[in-house]
Amino acid sequence: MENKNIRPIIYIHGSNYISAKKIPVQKIVIWFYKMLNVVPDYSSEVYPDWLDSIRKTGRRVIVFKWSGGVWPWQVVKASRDLSKQINEMREDVDVVSQSLGTWIAIKTAKINYRIKTITSVCGVYRGLNIKIPFIEIISTFDWLERLANIFLNFGLLPDSKKILIPHKRHNEFMDDFSLPHAKFKHEKFSDLILSVIEEMEAFE
Repeated sequence: MENKNIRPIIYIHGSNYISAKKIPVQKIVIWFYKMLNVVPDYSSEVYPDWLDSIRKTGRRVIVFKWSGGVWPWQVVKASRDLSKQINEMREDVDVVSQSLGTWIAIKTAKINYRIKTITSVCGVYRGLNIKIPFIEIISTFDWLERLANIFLNFGLLPDSKKILIPHKRHNEFMDDFSLPHAKFKHEKFSDLILSVIEEMEAFE
């Protein structure tokens, strides 16, 4: 049962490059991603396993549906749509973003004060410069996330608090995998995400 007394979590998925509207340049991106076979087809209909695990704890989870396009103007439109949706909710929210969804989360946080925290999972974004708590969960093996952020930020990676997960590729962050006991006190990835959110909420 959902706990109405706790802030809802808005989940922002990454780019669903396969099903998004096609334009000529995007066909090249699609071919490249398929060849790599390391990027899931994020969408508002395909959720990561850990999101269901978070729902089962009683946290209210709302999936933000956006086009999934990879171009900056699509990110800008999504951030405006998200800000409007949050205003209609009339309550503060925590955001969990994945891959390119983090760029949307950051842009929205700059124009909407109701976003109180952002937890980024293998996030891809340009710039940071926000005043709310922001924590990244990334992998030492996720070279796609690293290369994308180097490209978007002109070689300068933004300075943020990071939690490093060993030996996980970009597409493996769709699973609610077990964490190595030697490094983490949490059993599952979903436990870690909830812990990060609660830690940020405690220090607002």
